[in-house]
Amino acid sequence: EKDIVELFLAQVEVYNQNKKKCKPGTEHNLGSGVIKQYGLNRFKSQALVAVNRANLLTRLWKEPDSAIVLSEYLFYTQVRSIVEGDQEIFAAGNCYDKNEFKDYHLFCPYSYRMEDSRINVKDLSMEYDYLGNTSQWFYSARMKALHLENFNVTKGAVQWRHNATTLSPVEEDSTITVTYDDGHWSDPYFDCGGGNIWMMTYTVPFFGYKNGTFKFK
Repeated sequence: EKDIVELFLAQVEVYNQNKKKCKPGTEHNLGSGVIKQYGLNRFKSQALVAVNRANLLTRLWKEPDSAIVLSEYLFYTQVRSIVEGDQEIFAAGNCYDKNEFKDYHLFCPYSYRMEDSRINVKDLSMEYDYLGNTSQWFYSARMKALHLENFNVTKGAVQWRHNATTLSPVEEDSTITVTYDDGHWSDPYFDCGGGNIWMMTYTVPFFGYKNGTFKFK
């Protein structure tokens, strides 16, 4: 009779041998036990990179300048920079909800390490539809974002450049922000269609702004 470790390794090996035939998505997972030891402690500093990036994206989408937010190059570059900046991070994505970017059904710049160590960036939404609840990483972020009252609001001020010598008057500024505790660690899963490797994903929501309120982006 196999013990739990043998069963774990056997399952990993099966998917490793058949990864070229896998169905795009994240439905194959190994359960939540691993998260308690590794996700919450081992990779917290990497998760905080995602928190920082989510808050930046929320600010960009609160007052979107079309020259910036419609630049696919910008969004491809920002996920690449996350992977480039930390060898412990295998992949990073910036995935949008239905009809939230240009006129695309979905849009998800995704950067990951290839087997030859190069970093590739692609639109993950072209390979599989992540809107279903089997894509735990996206589903969890969407569910958390339903309750805006649970998030912090950061209040501050801003002074824009008025001309060559003076600043504009002080304007009040407030934006919804996320913290580490607002994120979610997925069960370890085989990322078919993404990096084609076993991984855990930390996901945290970011927001757009419409009609005077924030909304899941």
